[in-house]
Amino acid sequence: MDKRSLELNFSQRVRFLSQALAISGALNIAFLTTFIYFAFRERPSSYHLELSQLEEESAKKKQKVLTNETLLHRYSTMSYHELISELNNKELIESGLRKRDLALASLVNFHHFDLEHALGCIELQHRFLSLHQEGSQEKIAISVFPGLSDYHFQAVQHFAKQEKWPFTAQGLFYELKRQKRPRDKSLRDAFFYTIEFHAMESFFRKTQCALKREALLELLLEGSWDSITEYYQRQKYRSDFTINERIEFLRSYLEQGSQIAARLLIDKDHEHIAKHYDDQALSLAIDLYGHRSSEFEQLLTNITNSPRSETLMQRAREKLFELKGTLFVEEKKEEPVVQQHAVVTKNKPVEKEVPAVVKSKPKPFSGIHVVKEGETLSQIAKKYTLSQEDLRFFNHLDGSTVHPGQELVIPEH
Repeated sequence: MDKRSLELNFSQRVRFLSQALAISGALNIAFLTTFIYFAFRERPSSYHLELSQLEEESAKKKQKVLTNETLLHRYSTMSYHELISELNNKELIESGLRKRDLALASLVNFHHFDLEHALGCIELQHRFLSLHQEGSQEKIAISVFPGLSDYHFQAVQHFAKQEKWPFTAQGLFYELKRQKRPRDKSLRDAFFYTIEFHAMESFFRKTQCALKREALLELLLEGSWDSITEYYQRQKYRSDFTINERIEFLRSYLEQGSQIAARLLIDKDHEHIAKHYDDQALSLAIDLYGHRSSEFEQLLTNITNSPRSETLMQRAREKLFELKGTLFVEEKKEEPVVQQHAVVTKNKPVEKEVPAVVKSKPKPFSGIHVVKEGETLSQIAKKYTLSQEDLRFFNHLDGSTVHPGQELVIPEH
């Protein structure tokens, strides 16, 4: 080959190699661009990454920062035992108060824990925090007790563990309200030893209406705790043990729907209430009494012969008709026999019985009978020479069914 042919062949090869290199470079650039695109599409930008990190840190800070009010709201929904476990939590919240301080405040304010009894005679520091009620703009004052040491919290926990009913008188009252009959004997005994119950017991005794403890307890449970504390505070400043004071106290229970209050008023003070009670109170007493007695009949008779409203007089006449229709129907049936044997019956006036009136006459309370296996209400009534109706009324029974272990109030006779 000549020189010219060699140069031409070399030039063609160089051109081919240049084109191959150009194509290879273009392909490499395309592959690199594609890789970078997909890599950065899956990876978040640094701006978004930093923003999400800041949001997470802010949320964590919000979770960590608690105020006294927000924690009290949380504690107000917790159970008694959950709050007891929080008494070991020393985490600082706000204004020098720790979680255990707010847990103790919740025990006292929401569960009526007897803190003074738990800590003995130490002088407690009282401070108050405001708490918004759910769904309301009103605030309630929550007592807190700063300055308590580890020793004091240990004493509180020990008291809560050892005492079966570590509550104030108010707490015991609410526990009794929650329980169905027969109520726990130890709970009743704990309430009997409170100052408030002792004051009520003394009041009824001094106003000539002594009641057994069980009967007085049932009366108080038919009313509110405010009624007891209102009377107790009033008697602390003026000792009024007159019958009128008792009648007014029972009227407050009458207005709360107490059947026992109605029975006490009519059995012991029917003449007084017939003269001094207004129509509304008398109507309540009539509706709540639900019993048959000569005192009730006398009250109804007094109402029909008094210048009362027509509505009340009509109510009294209806009740009186019901009483006479049931109490004296047997006496009317015996009238022809008495007339035919006037000589015989003249010497036996005692045989003209009105047992229903005398037997149904309400009596003071005597004690408690615990139902034994196999006993019926009829047998128990016969044992104490009472009517089944008396037993049902005093024990708020709808029927004649009783069960072993049930405690029944037995009236005196």
